[in-house]
Amino acid sequence: MAAEAREEGLERIAKLFGNVARIEKEHEERYKQLLENPEEGKVFKKDGKVYW
Repeated sequence: MAAEAREEGLERIAKLFGNVARIEKEHEERYKQLLENPEEGKVFKKDGKVYW
């Protein structure tokens, strides 16, 4: 979407779409890491000490 907006001369909107895409990529990585917890049996336990 950012590329299309840029092609249409809408640079501010292109930057917004680019930022949203970057943020969504960060969310994807975070949720993938969280998904590993139940898959590896680490929902209520971690390696090492955890301070709450």
